[in-house]
Amino acid sequence: MYNIDERLVLGTCYYPEHWDSCRWSTDLQMMKDAGISVLRIMDLAWAIMEPEDGKFDFSLFDNFLDLADSYGFEYIFCTPTEASPVWLREKHPDAVSTGRDGLALGARGYHCHNSEFFRFYSERIVSEMAKHFKNRKNVIGWQLDNEIKGVDCYCGTCEKKFRDWLKQRYKTIDRLNTEWG
Repeated sequence: MYNIDERLVLGTCYYPEHWDSCRWSTDLQMMKDAGISVLRIMDLAWAIMEPEDGKFDFSLFDNFLDLADSYGFEYIFCTPTEASPVWLREKHPDAVSTGRDGLALGARGYHCHNSEFFRFYSERIVSEMAKHFKNRKNVIGWQLDNEIKGVDCYCGTCEKKFRDWLKQRYKTIDRLNTEWG
């Protein structure tokens, strides 16, 4: 088992984007006093880091990390793909998963994982985060997504990919019918 340095590490998630920056010092001191040494951040902040398509702004997190560094915290950075920005959903509705009824599922995390647009924009935000924060000290890990789960999607792309998978796996309708009973 891998152990960073033989100490007990206590961490929590923190959302600096939900608080006025004048509150951060109080929260950081309270967390430090409680023995917390690791903060997991950024998992729902895609719209803050990319408020418009291709326009990146990491200043909120730069400011927060500068302050949190002075308290000696370490960080787990999260990819923010659980909560895509509204502009992405409006520009590419097929990035959102589709229910059996053909309607878009609007809840957080319900993305079509086969959507070329969702994959493109997810890769781009994560790459931009990595480039921007690459020299940050005290980053001890990255969390991929926030709530990894299967998301049923019934859009045309998913239907085609499922049919292609069936053809590759079973070769013929007769074989599929035999194996599926």
